Amino acid sequence: MGIYIFGMLTTLMIEVITLSYSSKVKFDFLHIVAFILLMIVCIPIKISNLIIIIGRVLITYHQDNGRDSWLRYIIFVMYSFIMTWILQVVLNFCGNKIYDWFSYNNYLGTLACQSIIFLIQVGIIYWFKDSLEILSMSDSSKKRKMELVAIVFLAIYLIYGSTFNDNYNS
Repeated sequence: MGIYIFGMLTTLMIEVITLSYSSKVKFDFLHIVAFILLMIVCIPIKISNLIIIIGRVLITYHQDNGRDSWLRYIIFVMYSFIMTWILQVVLNFCGNKIYDWFSYNNYLGTLACQSIIFLIQVGIIYWFKDSLEILSMSDSSKKRKMELVAIVFLAIYLIYGSTFNDNYNS
């Protein structure tokens, strides 16, 4: 149980940092506590990922005082959530094949995997920083395409993500 909580807290930290860097919304202590409380409340709930995503969008919207569109907040929340999730699944699967300890079954493996995920996330954000700037532009065709991508990400995750999680966890 301790490894699970450690993994969840480090995952949350990676997602909040990724969300902050990609969306350029700086979160204060109160909003970070809100992220933590949301995660703690939602862990035992079956549809917790959907509630966490909606909650994160609302927290981000509140922190940024609603300066941008809802879809922009959804894009960044979905990016940080889904990319962290995909990288965790891939690293856990591949890590077990490389070294026995390199998985989410122990503290050292969890810390190693989470550190790699954090570095990959920062690298992706740095690499695509120009594309992320498009989202802060006013009404443009590129921005509308990115918003469509966010809606597709959300639909894919909601339809496929919960099924995959059940199969993966078992």
